[in-house]
Amino acid sequence: MSDQDAGLPQLIETVFGRWKSQIIYLGVKLGIFDALEDGPASSADLARMLTLDPANTERLIGALASLSLLHRDRGVYRLSDQGRFLCAGSVPSLRSMVLLEEGMVHYSIWRHLEEIIRTGTGTGFELEFGTPIWRYLQENQDYSNIFHAAMSSYSTTEAGAIAAALKLEALAPGTRICDVGGGDGVLLQSVLKRFADSNGILFDLPETVATAKDRGDSPESDRLVRVGGNMFESVPEADVYFLKHILHDWNDEECRDILTTIRRASAPNARVVVCEFVLPEEPRATFASLIDIHMMCVSTGRQRRFSELKDLLASTGWNHADITDVEGTPIQIVIAG
Repeated sequence: MSDQDAGLPQLIETVFGRWKSQIIYLGVKLGIFDALEDGPASSADLARMLTLDPANTERLIGALASLSLLHRDRGVYRLSDQGRFLCAGSVPSLRSMVLLEEGMVHYSIWRHLEEIIRTGTGTGFELEFGTPIWRYLQENQDYSNIFHAAMSSYSTTEAGAIAAALKLEALAPGTRICDVGGGDGVLLQSVLKRFADSNGILFDLPETVATAKDRGDSPESDRLVRVGGNMFESVPEADVYFLKHILHDWNDEECRDILTTIRRASAPNARVVVCEFVLPEEPRATFASLIDIHMMCVSTGRQRRFSELKDLLASTGWNHADITDVEGTPIQIVIAG
Protein backbone atom coordinates (compact mmCIF):
# COMPACT_ATOMS: atom_id res chain seq x y z
CA MET A 1 0.00 0.00 0.00
CA SER A 2 1.38 3.42 -0.91
CA ASP A 3 1.82 6.21 1.60
CA GLN A 4 -1.07 7.95 -0.12
CA ASP A 5 -3.37 5.01 0.64
CA ALA A 6 -2.11 4.39 4.19
CA GLY A 7 -5.00 6.24 5.81
CA LEU A 8 -7.66 4.49 3.74
CA PRO A 9 -8.59 1.75 6.27
CA GLN A 10 -9.04 4.33 9.03
CA LEU A 11 -11.21 6.49 6.77
CA ILE A 12 -13.37 3.51 5.83
CA GLU A 13 -13.83 2.63 9.51
CA THR A 14 -14.81 6.24 10.23
CA VAL A 15 -17.36 6.26 7.40
CA PHE A 16 -19.04 3.19 8.87
CA GLY A 17 -18.85 4.47 12.43
CA ARG A 18 -22.63 4.86 12.48
CA TRP A 19 -22.96 1.08 12.33
CA LYS A 20 -21.01 0.75 15.58
CA SER A 21 -23.05 3.34 17.45
CA GLN A 22 -26.33 1.79 16.27
CA ILE A 23 -25.19 -1.68 17.34
CA ILE A 24 -24.38 -0.30 20.80
CA TYR A 25 -27.73 1.51 20.90
CA LEU A 26 -29.64 -1.67 20.15
CA GLY A 27 -27.70 -3.62 22.76
CA VAL A 28 -28.66 -0.99 25.33
CA LYS A 29 -32.29 -0.65 24.21
CA LEU A 30 -32.92 -4.39 24.14
CA GLY A 31 -31.48 -4.76 27.65
CA ILE A 32 -28.54 -7.03 26.80
CA PHE A 33 -26.05 -5.22 29.03
CA ASP A 34 -28.47 -5.03 31.96
CA ALA A 35 -29.28 -8.73 31.57
CA LEU A 36 -25.59 -9.62 31.81
CA GLU A 37 -25.04 -7.44 34.87
CA ASP A 38 -26.13 -10.32 37.13
CA GLY A 39 -23.67 -12.72 35.51
CA PRO A 40 -22.64 -14.48 32.27
CA ALA A 41 -25.20 -16.04 29.96
CA SER A 42 -25.38 -17.75 26.59
CA SER A 43 -27.04 -16.09 23.62
CA ALA A 44 -29.91 -18.60 23.92
CA ASP A 45 -30.40 -17.61 27.57
CA LEU A 46 -30.42 -13.93 26.66
CA ALA A 47 -32.87 -14.48 23.81
CA ARG A 48 -35.21 -16.31 26.15
CA MET A 49 -34.93 -13.70 28.95
CA LEU A 50 -35.47 -10.76 26.59
CA THR A 51 -37.96 -12.43 24.19
CA LEU A 52 -35.70 -12.07 21.15
CA ASP A 53 -35.03 -14.19 18.09
CA PRO A 54 -32.21 -16.61 19.08
CA ALA A 55 -30.29 -16.57 15.79
CA ASN A 56 -30.28 -12.82 15.40
CA THR A 57 -29.49 -12.34 19.08
CA GLU A 58 -26.34 -14.41 18.59
CA ARG A 59 -25.35 -12.19 15.66
CA LEU A 60 -25.93 -8.97 17.60
CA ILE A 61 -23.99 -10.25 20.61
CA GLY A 62 -21.15 -11.25 18.32
CA ALA A 63 -21.02 -7.70 16.99
CA LEU A 64 -21.01 -6.29 20.54
CA ALA A 65 -18.14 -8.63 21.40
CA SER A 66 -16.25 -7.39 18.32
CA LEU A 67 -16.49 -3.90 19.83
CA SER A 68 -14.91 -5.20 23.07
CA LEU A 69 -18.11 -4.59 25.03
CA LEU A 70 -18.62 -8.29 25.76
CA HIS A 71 -16.28 -11.24 26.21
CA ARG A 72 -17.09 -14.74 24.94
CA ASP A 73 -15.78 -17.81 26.72
CA ARG A 74 -16.95 -21.33 25.80
CA GLY A 75 -20.22 -20.08 24.37
CA VAL A 76 -21.04 -17.87 27.34
CA TYR A 77 -20.93 -14.06 27.25
CA ARG A 78 -19.99 -11.66 30.03
CA LEU A 79 -19.60 -7.90 30.28
CA SER A 80 -16.24 -6.28 29.59
CA ASP A 81 -15.05 -3.38 31.72
CA GLN A 82 -16.29 -1.00 29.01
CA GLY A 83 -19.59 -2.84 28.65
CA ARG A 84 -20.37 -2.33 32.32
CA PHE A 85 -20.70 1.42 31.72
CA LEU A 86 -23.74 0.65 29.56
CA CYS A 87 -25.71 -0.90 32.45
CA ALA A 88 -28.36 1.14 34.22
CA GLY A 89 -26.84 0.32 37.61
CA SER A 90 -23.33 1.46 36.75
CA VAL A 91 -21.88 4.66 38.25
CA PRO A 92 -21.22 6.40 35.98
CA SER A 93 -23.60 4.94 33.42
CA LEU A 94 -23.63 5.88 29.75
CA ARG A 95 -26.89 4.04 29.10
CA SER A 96 -29.12 7.13 28.91
CA MET A 97 -26.51 8.97 26.86
CA VAL A 98 -26.62 6.21 24.24
CA LEU A 99 -30.43 6.13 24.21
CA LEU A 100 -30.55 9.90 23.68
CA GLU A 101 -27.83 10.40 21.10
CA GLU A 102 -28.56 7.27 19.02
CA GLY A 103 -32.34 7.28 19.39
CA MET A 104 -34.71 8.09 16.56
CA VAL A 105 -35.39 11.68 17.70
CA HIS A 106 -31.79 12.75 17.27
CA TYR A 107 -31.46 10.71 14.09
CA SER A 108 -34.47 12.60 12.73
CA ILE A 109 -33.07 16.05 13.47
CA TRP A 110 -29.68 15.22 11.92
CA ARG A 111 -31.26 14.51 8.55
CA HIS A 112 -31.92 18.26 8.21
CA LEU A 113 -28.25 19.19 8.55
CA GLU A 114 -27.75 19.85 4.84
CA GLU A 115 -30.70 22.25 4.72
CA ILE A 116 -29.48 24.05 7.86
CA ILE A 117 -26.03 24.55 6.38
CA ARG A 118 -27.37 25.61 2.98
CA THR A 119 -29.91 28.12 4.30
CA GLY A 120 -28.51 29.18 7.67
CA THR A 121 -32.00 29.05 9.15
CA GLY A 122 -33.91 26.71 11.44
CA THR A 123 -32.84 23.87 13.69
CA GLY A 124 -33.34 20.16 13.30
CA PHE A 125 -36.13 20.18 15.89
CA GLU A 126 -37.96 23.04 14.19
CA LEU A 127 -37.65 21.47 10.74
CA GLU A 128 -38.60 17.95 11.86
CA PHE A 129 -41.15 18.62 14.61
CA GLY A 130 -42.16 22.24 14.03
CA THR A 131 -41.01 23.36 17.47
CA PRO A 132 -37.75 24.20 19.29
CA ILE A 133 -36.20 21.56 21.53
CA TRP A 134 -37.30 23.31 24.74
CA ARG A 135 -40.98 23.08 23.81
CA TYR A 136 -40.54 19.55 22.48
CA LEU A 137 -39.12 18.58 25.88
CA GLN A 138 -42.23 19.96 27.61
CA GLU A 139 -44.62 18.19 25.26
CA ASN A 140 -42.97 14.75 24.98
CA GLN A 141 -42.49 13.05 28.34
CA ASP A 142 -40.63 9.99 27.03
CA TYR A 143 -38.03 12.15 25.30
CA SER A 144 -37.84 14.44 28.32
CA ASN A 145 -37.11 11.49 30.61
CA ILE A 146 -34.30 10.24 28.38
CA PHE A 147 -32.91 13.75 27.87
CA HIS A 148 -32.70 14.59 31.57
CA ALA A 149 -31.28 11.17 32.44
CA ALA A 150 -28.60 11.68 29.78
CA MET A 151 -27.75 15.14 31.10
CA SER A 152 -27.35 13.66 34.56
CA SER A 153 -25.14 10.97 33.04
CA TYR A 154 -22.94 13.59 31.39
CA SER A 155 -22.65 15.45 34.69
CA THR A 156 -21.71 12.32 36.60
CA THR A 157 -18.79 11.69 34.24
CA GLU A 158 -17.61 15.32 34.38
CA ALA A 159 -18.39 16.79 37.79
CA GLY A 160 -15.51 15.43 39.86
CA ALA A 161 -12.91 16.35 37.26
CA ILE A 162 -14.30 19.88 36.91
CA ALA A 163 -14.32 20.43 40.69
CA ALA A 164 -10.74 19.20 40.95
CA ALA A 165 -9.55 21.46 38.11
CA LEU A 166 -11.13 24.67 39.45
CA LYS A 167 -8.63 27.47 39.89
CA LEU A 168 -10.55 29.41 42.50
CA GLU A 169 -8.58 30.64 45.47
CA ALA A 170 -9.81 29.54 48.88
CA LEU A 171 -13.37 30.78 49.13
CA ALA A 172 -14.45 32.70 52.21
CA PRO A 173 -16.83 30.89 54.59
CA GLY A 174 -20.40 31.37 53.48
CA THR A 175 -19.55 31.98 49.81
CA ARG A 176 -22.69 31.46 47.75
CA ILE A 177 -22.24 29.27 44.69
CA CYS A 178 -25.12 29.18 42.20
CA ASP A 179 -25.26 26.54 39.47
CA VAL A 180 -27.45 28.06 36.75
CA GLY A 181 -29.23 25.34 34.79
CA GLY A 182 -27.75 22.87 37.26
CA GLY A 183 -30.14 19.98 36.60
CA ASP A 184 -30.14 17.53 39.49
CA GLY A 185 -27.14 19.11 41.21
CA VAL A 186 -24.37 16.62 40.46
CA LEU A 187 -21.81 19.33 39.66
CA LEU A 188 -22.84 21.57 42.54
CA GLN A 189 -22.49 18.71 45.02
CA SER A 190 -18.94 18.07 43.78
CA VAL A 191 -18.02 21.75 44.05
CA LEU A 192 -19.47 22.03 47.57
CA LYS A 193 -17.51 18.95 48.57
CA ARG A 194 -14.28 20.66 47.53
CA PHE A 195 -15.17 24.03 49.10
CA ALA A 196 -16.51 22.82 52.44
CA ASP A 197 -17.38 26.23 53.91
CA SER A 198 -19.47 27.45 50.98
CA ASN A 199 -23.20 27.24 50.32
CA GLY A 200 -24.94 26.16 47.13
CA ILE A 201 -27.96 27.32 45.13
CA LEU A 202 -29.27 24.85 42.55
CA PHE A 203 -31.10 26.99 39.99
CA ASP A 204 -33.12 25.61 37.09
CA LEU A 205 -36.61 25.64 35.64
CA PRO A 206 -39.24 25.02 38.35
CA GLU A 207 -40.24 21.67 36.87
CA THR A 208 -36.61 20.53 36.68
CA VAL A 209 -35.84 21.54 40.24
CA ALA A 210 -39.05 19.90 41.47
CA THR A 211 -38.15 16.52 39.95
CA ALA A 212 -34.40 16.60 40.64
CA LYS A 213 -33.09 13.53 42.44
CA ASP A 214 -33.10 13.77 46.21
CA ARG A 215 -29.48 13.50 47.33
CA GLY A 216 -30.29 13.98 50.99
CA ASP A 217 -27.82 11.30 52.02
CA SER A 218 -24.97 13.55 50.85
CA PRO A 219 -23.23 15.70 53.50
CA GLU A 220 -23.39 18.62 51.06
CA SER A 221 -27.19 18.55 50.95
CA ASP A 222 -27.42 20.59 54.14
CA ARG A 223 -25.61 23.45 52.39
CA LEU A 224 -27.75 23.43 49.26
CA VAL A 225 -31.06 25.06 48.42
CA ARG A 226 -33.13 24.64 45.28
CA VAL A 227 -34.60 27.62 43.46
CA GLY A 228 -36.82 27.48 40.38
CA GLY A 229 -36.91 30.24 37.81
CA ASN A 230 -35.98 31.45 34.33
CA MET A 231 -32.35 32.47 33.75
CA PHE A 232 -33.43 34.96 31.09
CA GLU A 233 -35.47 36.86 33.68
CA SER A 234 -33.69 36.61 37.04
CA VAL A 235 -31.30 34.48 39.08
CA PRO A 236 -30.50 34.45 42.81
CA GLU A 237 -27.74 36.68 44.19
CA ALA A 238 -24.48 34.76 44.55
CA ASP A 239 -20.70 35.14 44.67
CA VAL A 240 -19.86 32.45 42.10
CA TYR A 241 -22.02 31.31 39.19
CA PHE A 242 -21.56 28.10 37.22
CA LEU A 243 -22.74 27.67 33.64
CA LYS A 244 -21.95 24.13 32.50
CA HIS A 245 -22.96 23.32 28.92
CA ILE A 246 -25.44 26.20 29.00
CA LEU A 247 -24.07 28.87 26.66
CA HIS A 248 -23.61 26.38 23.81
CA ASP A 249 -27.41 25.98 23.72
CA TRP A 250 -27.99 29.59 22.70
CA ASN A 251 -26.99 32.15 20.06
CA ASP A 252 -24.86 35.17 20.95
CA GLU A 253 -27.78 37.49 21.66
CA GLU A 254 -29.41 34.91 23.94
CA CYS A 255 -26.09 34.30 25.72
CA ARG A 256 -25.71 38.02 26.34
CA ASP A 257 -29.19 38.06 27.88
CA ILE A 258 -28.23 35.21 30.24
CA LEU A 259 -24.89 36.72 31.21
CA THR A 260 -26.44 40.17 31.71
CA THR A 261 -29.13 38.71 33.97
CA ILE A 262 -26.45 37.03 36.09
CA ARG A 263 -24.29 40.17 36.19
CA ARG A 264 -27.26 42.22 37.35
CA ALA A 265 -28.00 39.81 40.22
CA SER A 266 -24.42 39.09 41.22
CA ALA A 267 -22.77 40.16 44.47
CA PRO A 268 -19.78 42.55 44.39
CA ASN A 269 -16.62 40.90 43.01
CA ALA A 270 -18.60 37.90 41.81
CA ARG A 271 -17.20 35.45 39.28
CA VAL A 272 -18.75 33.34 36.57
CA VAL A 273 -17.42 29.87 35.74
CA VAL A 274 -18.23 28.68 32.20
CA CYS A 275 -17.66 24.97 31.51
CA GLU A 276 -17.78 24.19 27.81
CA PHE A 277 -16.16 22.22 24.99
CA VAL A 278 -14.11 25.15 23.67
CA LEU A 279 -13.18 25.23 19.99
CA PRO A 280 -9.47 25.69 19.22
CA GLU A 281 -8.49 29.04 17.71
CA GLU A 282 -7.12 27.17 14.66
CA PRO A 283 -8.98 24.12 13.27
CA ARG A 284 -7.78 20.74 14.56
CA ALA A 285 -9.32 17.45 15.62
CA THR A 286 -11.34 18.03 18.80
CA PHE A 287 -14.60 16.76 20.27
CA ALA A 288 -15.76 20.39 20.37
CA SER A 289 -15.73 20.50 16.57
CA LEU A 290 -18.03 17.46 16.39
CA ILE A 291 -20.52 18.59 19.01
CA ASP A 292 -20.63 22.00 17.32
CA ILE A 293 -22.32 20.33 14.34
CA HIS A 294 -24.71 18.50 16.67
CA MET A 295 -25.68 21.81 18.28
CA MET A 296 -26.49 23.11 14.80
CA CYS A 297 -29.16 20.41 14.62
CA VAL A 298 -30.39 20.73 18.21
CA SER A 299 -30.70 24.43 18.98
CA THR A 300 -29.77 27.99 18.08
CA GLY A 301 -26.47 27.53 19.92
CA ARG A 302 -22.90 26.58 19.02
CA GLN A 303 -19.52 25.80 20.48
CA ARG A 304 -17.20 28.82 20.67
CA ARG A 305 -13.52 29.67 20.70
CA PHE A 306 -11.99 31.12 23.85
CA SER A 307 -11.67 34.49 22.09
CA GLU A 308 -15.41 34.43 21.31
CA LEU A 309 -16.31 33.52 24.88
CA LYS A 310 -14.11 36.34 26.19
CA ASP A 311 -15.90 38.80 23.91
CA LEU A 312 -19.32 37.58 25.07
CA LEU A 313 -18.28 37.86 28.71
CA ALA A 314 -16.68 41.29 28.33
CA SER A 315 -19.74 42.66 26.50
CA THR A 316 -21.88 41.80 29.54
CA GLY A 317 -19.55 43.11 32.25
CA TRP A 318 -17.44 40.00 32.93
CA ASN A 319 -13.73 40.65 32.43
CA HIS A 320 -10.29 39.07 32.99
CA ALA A 321 -11.24 35.67 31.59
CA ASP A 322 -8.83 32.75 31.99
CA ILE A 323 -9.10 29.23 30.57
CA THR A 324 -8.11 25.87 32.08
CA ASP A 325 -8.24 22.37 30.62
CA VAL A 326 -10.04 19.69 32.64
CA GLU A 327 -7.74 16.68 32.76
CA GLY A 328 -9.19 13.47 31.39
CA THR A 329 -12.08 15.23 29.64
CA PRO A 330 -12.55 17.39 26.50
CA ILE A 331 -13.95 20.20 28.68
CA GLN A 332 -12.41 23.59 29.43
CA ILE A 333 -13.18 25.96 32.30
CA VAL A 334 -13.39 29.70 31.62
CA ILE A 335 -13.49 31.94 34.71
CA ALA A 336 -14.25 35.66 34.54
CA GLY A 337 -14.96 38.31 37.16
